[in-house]
Amino acid sequence: MYANLSARVKKGTKIEFLQNGHLRFINKNGNTQEGLVVNGKREGIWIFSKFNNNLQRIEHCTFLHGRKNGIQVTIKFEEGVVQRIYSLYFVNGRIRSMKN
Repeated sequence: MYANLSARVKKGTKIEFLQNGHLRFINKNGNTQEGLVVNGKREGIWIFSKFNNNLQRIEHCTFLHGRKNGIQVTIKFEEGVVQRIYSLYFVNGRIRSMKN
């Protein structure tokens, strides 16, 4: 079930198996990805967090068969303060619109 996805994971990334097919990937910088895996592909809602000593960005994305599909909301931080919020709309992995 996880073979396709785990083969693409960078060396040194920790994989945590959560409930109901959900996984959490944590790389050596502390960046995380968390969501559902079905047949080795991302499915449903995924949350990505990027750190560089402090939280820099959170993304909330929807996936269908391993491709971004639907709304992605990104929140960017600087020194712990929200600097920018924007959303993208994807259809079958391609950006269709962007709002700031």
